[in-house]
Amino acid sequence: AQVLDDYVLATRGDTLVIKDFIDMGSQASSLNQVFALDTAAPAGRVYELKANGYYPMASNPQTPARPVTIVGAMKDQLLKATGDAQPIICGYSGSAGALTFSDDLTIKNCGIYQIAADGTMGWAFFGPGVEGKTLTLENCLMEWTRWVMIQSNSYAGTKVYLNDCYFVNLTGQPCRRNGGIYDNV
Repeated sequence: AQVLDDYVLATRGDTLVIKDFIDMGSQASSLNQVFALDTAAPAGRVYELKANGYYPMASNPQTPARPVTIVGAMKDQLLKATGDAQPIICGYSGSAGALTFSDDLTIKNCGIYQIAADGTMGWAFFGPGVEGKTLTLENCLMEWTRWVMIQSNSYAGTKVYLNDCYFVNLTGQPCRRNGGIYDNV
């Protein structure tokens, strides 16, 4: 049976540095597994993704029912970055790669791609699993989606904060609406 330490490179206080695809021997979903296994996480837990890391998701995970913070190790502003690149969070195959947040979710300094290595695109990357939660994205590059990057159609009170983020290549479906970024009712 897998345990949390199988997916963690290092621990610094309440921060876990998560192994990427290469560290895992070309296995996807280390981030998915950490969400499922970190059941005793202290308040304020931070999941750090390696600079230049590749974090494909082979399924569509749901975050734990507590606030979750994911931070890329590269802290330079996107347009001023030199050297290391942001870690990439993306799908792995088919429509995998959507992330449902069950509580407040904050992601900083990451590349978020709604496209998999096989070229397939999912419909939306982020969506709430309950009402009244907040998604905060900061210094993130979001690219490729079939429909939108964020949707909250079924959940009232969802708040979305985008700070210093860039959206590029949102080509998706030819009949798509909503501009590829956010859809809600």
